[in-house]
Amino acid sequence: MPTLSRTLTWGLLLGAAAAAWAQQQPTTPEAPPFPEQARPLSAEALKSRLEGKVFGTDNPNGSTSRLEFRRNGWAYMDVSTGFRDSGRWRTETDSLVCVAWRSTGDVCSPVRQHEDQLWIRSRAGHVLRLTER
Repeated sequence: MPTLSRTLTWGLLLGAAAAAWAQQQPTTPEAPPFPEQARPLSAEALKSRLEGKVFGTDNPNGSTSRLEFRRNGWAYMDVSTGFRDSGRWRTETDSLVCVAWRSTGDVCSPVRQHEDQLWIRSRAGHVLRLTER
């Protein structure tokens, strides 16, 4: 039977990991904008930019994340805190990447591109650079 301490520890870990990366439109008006030159992509162009690739992010809380978008439709997230998640991914109109994460639920994140650089808005509203590995 889980102890209160173990339950709280897992709750904090999952909350921190979800806030570090999980994607969705921001709910606060003070969310930082994407870089000025960054533009949305079509669903097909976004799929082409993500499919079969691995990206890294530096999160505002000091952690890092590894995001993999496999060609078979599965996405994998590994956070330096030890949190991991996986789920089915897809792209949608309005330059959105959506993932049905097993642990943190369904989320859609806006993505923008400037030259070869991709940017993604996290669930917490942070704009994160996606660095291809």
